[in-house]
Amino acid sequence: MKSNVKIVLSSIAILLIFGILLVALGGVGNYVDTEQNRIDLSHENATTAYTITANMLNNPNNYLGKTIKIKGTYFTTTNTNKAIHQLTVTDSTGCCSASIEFVLKSNSYPPINSIITIEGILESYIIDNATHYRLNNATIS
Repeated sequence: MKSNVKIVLSSIAILLIFGILLVALGGVGNYVDTEQNRIDLSHENATTAYTITANMLNNPNNYLGKTIKIKGTYFTTTNTNKAIHQLTVTDSTGCCSASIEFVLKSNSYPPINSIITIEGILESYIIDNATHYRLNNATIS
């Protein structure tokens, strides 16, 4: 019985060490440029990009006015007969996603479900007394 406990504990220790190394070697990169007020998530791993996007939506005041570059899947929804363009960012397991609205400078949108990288400035706007957030003046790169 004691040997089984040792095997389980050893396995857990190895998994923890592997997880720590994985995060240290492939985790969060240098995505914030404080001098230029810019956040580039386009080269981050999926979980990092998702986590920061979700944080952006939950704590938008920390990101307002900043230029955000992010990669995700394009789709639209309709609200009062107006298309709302959104980018969905999914974590690496596929279980969690966050969507952020955007408006392109060019008004030339790609096909639905395209994987795109957009760059725009996070702003707030009000519709029917509700505050919404979007990347405005966005470009596709």
